[in-house]
Amino acid sequence: MKQISSRQGFTLVELLVVISIIAILAGILLPTVVNAFKKASDAQVRTELKSIETAVKAYVNEYSKLPLEDDWHGDPDMNLTEAQAKLTIARLVGGNPRKIVFLESNTSDGTFLDPWDVQYRMYVDSNYDNEISIGTNKIYSQVVVYSTGSGTNVYSFRQ
Repeated sequence: MKQISSRQGFTLVELLVVISIIAILAGILLPTVVNAFKKASDAQVRTELKSIETAVKAYVNEYSKLPLEDDWHGDPDMNLTEAQAKLTIARLVGGNPRKIVFLESNTSDGTFLDPWDVQYRMYVDSNYDNEISIGTNKIYSQVVVYSTGSGTNVYSFRQ
């Protein structure tokens, strides 16, 4: 004679045990995944900051001047506004007299945004003394590029 089993599925206790194990594993892994994404964004920002700085230096080598509007030259150590930084970067992505692309843009309109969709900013040595004063710090460079996009950290290639 054939025996018929009355058990056709999982019990409520078995399902709750499996769900609790999955929840514990997710709780352990979630901070690790979030931290990995943050580190990836940080690495992307540092790479892009270096790219912008290199593009500015290449522009200076090509044109013997910073990629600034003509009436901005001569001011001491300018901290470019967001609009000024956007115009400056537009010159680096091909908006210069010879249409040379010094910097590949990550947007369709030629702006260059950080991973948090905020325009990169920069200090420039517009009086050409190769010295930028930021607060009490003096940095010997033509440009210092930075991002304030994450809201909690300021990223600069100089860090």
